[in-house]
Amino acid sequence: MKKIKSIINQYRIKESNYFLLKNISHISIFSISILILMIFLERTFYLEPKIRTSIYHIYLFLISTSLLYSIILWMIHKKSLFNYKNDFDIAKQIARKNGIIKDQLINILEINKDKNPINVDLKNHAIKQLEYKLDKNLLVGESFVQNKKTTYYIFLLFSLFAICLLSSDFRFALKRIANHKTIYNPPTPFILSDLTNNFSILQGDTLKIKISSSGDIPDSIDFFWENKKKTINEKISHEKGIYKIQLPNVNQDILYWAEYKNPHFFSPWKIISTKKNAIEVKSRPNINNITFNIDPPDYSNINPYNHNQSNVNQIDILKGSIVSINAQSDKLLSSAWILINEEERIPLKIIKKNISQTIQINDDTSIKIYCLDNEMIPNLNPMQYTFIAKNDMPPNIVVQSPELQFELNESLSIPLKFNIYDDYGINDVWIEYKVVSKDFPELKNNIKKVILKKENTSNNLSNMIYDWNINSIGILMGDELHFWISASDYDNINGPNIGKSQTIIGIFPSLEDLFFEVEEYENSTEDIVNEIQDSMEDISDITEEIKLELLKKDDLTWEQEKKLEQTFEEVNEAFKQIEEMQKNIDKITEQASKNNLFNEELLEKFDQFKDMLQNIMTPELMDAMAELQEAFKNFDKEKMLKALENYEFNIEKFEEELDRFIDMFELALAEQKLNELSKEVENMINKQTDLIDEINNKQDQMVLEKKSIKQENRFDSFMDQINEAKKAMENISQDTSDKLNQLSESSLAENTKNNLGQQTQDIKNNNNEKLMEQTNKTKDNLEEIQSMISEINNQFQNESINKMTKEFIMIIDNLLTMSNQQEEIIISSKGLRSSNPQLKIINQNQNNIDRQLNQITKQLISLSNKTFFINPKINRIIGKLKTAITKAISSFEQKKISDAKKNQLKILKNINEVTFLLLLSMDEMQNSDSTSGFENFLQSLGEMSQQQEGINNQTMQLGQMGMMMQQSMMQQLMQQQQELKNKLSEMLGDMPGQNLGGLSQANKDMEEIIQDFKNKNINRETINRQERILSRMLDSQKSMTKKDFSEKRRGTVSNDAIFSGPGNLPENMGEKDLLLINAMESAIKEGHSLEYQKLIRTYFLNLQKEANYAK
Repeated sequence: MKKIKSIINQYRIKESNYFLLKNISHISIFSISILILMIFLERTFYLEPKIRTSIYHIYLFLISTSLLYSIILWMIHKKSLFNYKNDFDIAKQIARKNGIIKDQLINILEINKDKNPINVDLKNHAIKQLEYKLDKNLLVGESFVQNKKTTYYIFLLFSLFAICLLSSDFRFALKRIANHKTIYNPPTPFILSDLTNNFSILQGDTLKIKISSSGDIPDSIDFFWENKKKTINEKISHEKGIYKIQLPNVNQDILYWAEYKNPHFFSPWKIISTKKNAIEVKSRPNINNITFNIDPPDYSNINPYNHNQSNVNQIDILKGSIVSINAQSDKLLSSAWILINEEERIPLKIIKKNISQTIQINDDTSIKIYCLDNEMIPNLNPMQYTFIAKNDMPPNIVVQSPELQFELNESLSIPLKFNIYDDYGINDVWIEYKVVSKDFPELKNNIKKVILKKENTSNNLSNMIYDWNINSIGILMGDELHFWISASDYDNINGPNIGKSQTIIGIFPSLEDLFFEVEEYENSTEDIVNEIQDSMEDISDITEEIKLELLKKDDLTWEQEKKLEQTFEEVNEAFKQIEEMQKNIDKITEQASKNNLFNEELLEKFDQFKDMLQNIMTPELMDAMAELQEAFKNFDKEKMLKALENYEFNIEKFEEELDRFIDMFELALAEQKLNELSKEVENMINKQTDLIDEINNKQDQMVLEKKSIKQENRFDSFMDQINEAKKAMENISQDTSDKLNQLSESSLAENTKNNLGQQTQDIKNNNNEKLMEQTNKTKDNLEEIQSMISEINNQFQNESINKMTKEFIMIIDNLLTMSNQQEEIIISSKGLRSSNPQLKIINQNQNNIDRQLNQITKQLISLSNKTFFINPKINRIIGKLKTAITKAISSFEQKKISDAKKNQLKILKNINEVTFLLLLSMDEMQNSDSTSGFENFLQSLGEMSQQQEGINNQTMQLGQMGMMMQQSMMQQLMQQQQELKNKLSEMLGDMPGQNLGGLSQANKDMEEIIQDFKNKNINRETINRQERILSRMLDSQKSMTKKDFSEKRRGTVSNDAIFSGPGNLPENMGEKDLLLINAMESAIKEGHSLEYQKLIRTYFLNLQKEANYAK
C-alpha cells in the first residue's frame, strides 16, 4: 500500500512542479508584454512622473503578486494542504488518464480506508495486482511535458524586447520608466516666453501683455486670465513671433497665462504654456454722489433746483445760471479740479472726502472732475457733464390784424391786434416803422419808434389792441408804410432779447389808384346791366311768342318748352348778376367812404343803389315764375295764359326798375367825374405845397426834380379827366359840359401846364431865383382851377336841384288841385241819400280824381328816376289812396253812402299826406348840403359805438375770471346789451326813409348775443358778432359824414334824440291849429324862395281847413 501512496505522491509533486512552471511562463509573457507596452506609451506620450510612477508600481505589484500566488499555490498543491489535491483527487486524475487502471486505484484507496480485518488477504492481493499494473502501465513523467506554444511565445516576446532596446528612444523610454520619479520634459516644436514685467497696475488702466515664441509657432494661441469671479479665454495671433493682447479697464487682481494645446492625440506633448503670472491692481479714487444745484437768473423767476441724476450727463439750463457743484470721493484727496471745455482748469474746494465749487454758465459748457489721492493716484475717465446753455428766446409776436399787406385810408388810423409771448416775461413793446416813397424808392428813411408799453410786467402772454393814429408821421398818398411790432424781455445777462413781427406794409393808394379801382367796379356793373337788359329783351320776346302760340294752338312744341325753361334760368341768372352788382356797389361805397372820395350826396346815392337793386328783385316776379312753372307742369292752357300775362307783366316791371337804375347810375357816374376833378386838383395843390416846403428846406435836387415831373404827369392826367367828365355830362347837362370844355381850352390850363414844365426846368438848372416865383405861380393857378371846378360843380348841383324842384312843385300843385276837388266832392256829398240822382255825378268826379292820381303817379315815377329824395312812405300812401278811391266809387254804386263818405275822408287825408311828404322831400333835397336833423343822430350813434366797444372788451375778459364772477359779469353784460338794443331800436324807428340796413342787421345781431348771454354760451361766434356790430356802427357813421375821419368832427356824447324831419314839423300833420301854425312858420324860416314860401303857406291853410271841416 505504501508503494501505491508513493506513486500517488510522486504524481502530485510532478503535477505541482508542472503547474508552477506553467504559471511562471504565463507571468513572463504578461510582464514582457506589459513592459513593451509601457515603453511604447512612454515613448509616445512622455507620461508625467506621477502617471509613470503609478504605472510602474502597478506593474511591479502585478508581477510580484502573480509570482507569490504561483508559489503559494505550488506549495499547497505539492503538500496537499487544505486537502487540496488529496489522494482521491490524484487517483481520479490517474484513472481518467489510464484506461487500464480505471477505478481500481480509487477502489483500493476505499478498501484501505476500511479498517475491518475481514478479507485482509483479498485486500492484499488486490493491492499487489494494482501495484503490478502501476509499475507496468503508469509513466508519471509523460503526463507533464511543457507546451511548445508557450515556449514560442516567450521566445518571441524576448526577441521583440531585444529589438526595441536597439532604439535609443525605447531605451530612453525604458530609462524614464526605470527612473519613474524623475521629471523629463518632452521635446516641443516651439516655446512660449512671457515678456511682461508688470506685477502691478493702477485701477482702470490697460494691461499690455507680450508673449514671445520660437520654433515652429502656430498662428494663434490661447490666452487665459482669471479674477475672483471667472476665467476668461481669448485667442491671440502673433506679429513677427510676438503674441500681444491688451486688457482694458482692469479693476481687480488677475492671474494670466498663455498656452497652446496639441491638436494631435499621439504626441509626446499636450500643452505648451507660459508660467502663470499674477497682477496686483492698485485702487484709484472715485468721484460719486455728484449733484448740481442750479440757480437761474433772477429775472426768470425760476426757483433754484437740484440735478442729481448721475446717469444724465446733458443738462439744459438757462443761460446765465449759477451752478454749484458738490461731490464725494471714496478716498482722501490731496487735490481736485474741474476741467472746463478741455481747456480751463478751476480748483475745487476739498473738505476731507467732500469737494465743491460754483461756476456761471453763459455758453454751452462741458466739465470733467479730476482728483489725486494722497498717493498721487488720479481718478480715471471721469464722466463728462455738458450744460446746454438755453438762450432766453426773444418774444414771439403774432399779428392778427391788419394783414401783412393792406390799404391805408384817409382815417390814417391802423387798428392793431396782436399777441406777444415770452418764456420769462415781456418788458417793452413798440412799433418800428419807415415810410417808403413809391416815387423815390432809393431814398433811405430812418426807422422810427412808437412806444406802446413801458410799464414792467411779469406776464408771459400779452394780448394787445392798439389804435395807431399815423397822422403825425407825414405819409402821403402813393407812399407805403413799412412797420413791424417789436418787444423786449427782461434778459439782463446778455442784454434784452428783441422779438420782431413780420414786416407789415400799409399802402396809401394814390387818388389815381383809388379812382381807377372804383371805375373798375363801375365798369363791371355797367357790363352786368347790359347783359341783364339783353336777357330781359329775349325773355319778353319769348313770352310774347309763346302767348301768341297758345292762342292759336292747345300745346307747345318741344323747342318752345325749352325756350320757356330757358327764360326761368335767365331770370335766376339775372338775380345772381344783381347780387354781384350789389357787391360791386358795396365795394365802391366802402372804398369811397374810407378814402373820402365822394361827397355826402354822391355817397348816399350809391347807398340808395343797393336798395334799388333789392327792389328790382321783387318776390312777385318769383311768384309769377313759380305759377307759370306749375301751370306749365300741369299744362292747363287757361292757367298758362294767365300765368304768362302775369309773368310778362312782372318782367316789364323788372325792366322798368332796371331802366330807372341805369338812369340814376349814369347820373351818379357823371357826378362822380366832377367829384374826381375836385379831389384831383385838391391833391395837386397839396403836392405843390409840399414841393414848396421842400424847396425851402433845401431838399435834394434829384428828389425835387422827380416830384416836379410827377406834378406834370398829374396835371396831364387831370386834363384827360376833364375831357372824360365833359363827355359824361353831354347828355345830362350841356351847360356843365360846355364849361368843362371852356376850362380845358382856357389860357389858365395852358399857362398851368407851361408853368409846371418851367418849374421842372428851373429845378434841373438850379435856378433858385425864379424857382420860388414859378412854384407859387403854379400853386395859384391850381387854386384858381380848383375854384372854377367847385363853381362848375355847384352850378351843376343847383341846376339839378332847380329842375327837380320845378317837378316837385308841379306835382304838389296837382295834388293841391286834387285836394280842393276832393273837398268839393265831400261838401256836395253832405246830406246825400241813396236815391239822390247826384250820386252819378259825384262818382264821375271821384273817377276824375282817380285819373288825375294815375297821372301824378307817372310824374312821381319819372321824378324818382332822377332823385333819391322821394320818401318811401309816398308809395305806400298812394296805394292806400288808390284803394280808398276804388272803395268810395264802389260804395256809391252799391248805395252804401256811409261807407262812401268815410272813404272820401280817407282820400282827402291820403292826398294831404302825400303832399306833406313831398314837401318834406323837396325841403330835404334843397338842404342836402346841411346836416339838419342828423347831427344828434350821429352823436347818439357815436355814444352807442363806445358802449358796444366796452361790452366787447368785457366779454373777451370773461375767460380770465372765476366761475362765480363769470356768471355775475354775464348778467351785467346781458343787461347792458339789452339797453343798447332798445336804444338802437328806438333810433331806427325815428329815422324813416334812411338807408340803415347795416344798423338793422346790428339790431338783429344784438338779439342773438342777448340770447347767448341768457344761455351762458359765450363762444367765438358771439365775439365775432360783437365785432360785426361795432364795425356796422362805425361804418354807418362814416357813410353819413363828409369827412368822417376828421378829429374836428368828433362829437360829444348827447342824450337820445328823435329825428322829426326838416323844420321839426309835428307828426300829427296839422290836426291842431297851433301846431299847424308853428310848423308852417318853421318851414318858412328855412330860407326858401318867395314862390316856394307861397306854396307852403297855401298848403298849410288847406290843411287847416280840412281839420276844421273834420271837426
